[in-house]
Amino acid sequence: MDTIAAAARVSKRTLYSRYGSKLGLLIEAVKHSHDNRWKPIVAASAPGSPRERLMRTARKMLDLSLMPEIIGLEDLVFWLRDQDIECFDAADLLVNPWTSMIHALLRKALGPEMGDSAEFDFLTSFIFDALVMIPRQRILVRKDMPDTPKAKTEYLEQALDILAKIVPVLRQADIPTDRPVRSRSKQTAC
Repeated sequence: MDTIAAAARVSKRTLYSRYGSKLGLLIEAVKHSHDNRWKPIVAASAPGSPRERLMRTARKMLDLSLMPEIIGLEDLVFWLRDQDIECFDAADLLVNPWTSMIHALLRKALGPEMGDSAEFDFLTSFIFDALVMIPRQRILVRKDMPDTPKAKTEYLEQALDILAKIVPVLRQADIPTDRPVRSRSKQTAC
């Protein structure tokens, strides 16, 4: 706390007054770091078709989720979650901001007729998992997908082709709905 107070040019008393404890300061630092990390993703949702916007957003999310500092931040969030801190919800940092962006993108594309339903929330989480968490798992844990721009783009294109069969607004204008799915061996090529 002495080092932090000196770097911030405030007293330790000010830090404790503002954050309550070392743990309170840690939680706020984690939240601040996480918020700053996902701001570039918001900027990625520029104009384009819903598919193009989702592709850019998912790619930014995937790239960000593979950064060592994000993996370390995630480990810290899991540690905080395991401390059973009453006012700390790991989902608010690890999942909700990310799925909220996909939710907003789909809401804009599908319009108000979709409504706020449990099915729509499930679809949003499902798309997040399909486009970000599964390739992340394949790269970091299973190691059956290379961490290359080409492999990630091919994976995301294939996943979006499959999702477009369920959510038509994600179709590319020039792709027929009965387009064959690319083989897995092509998808993992470098």
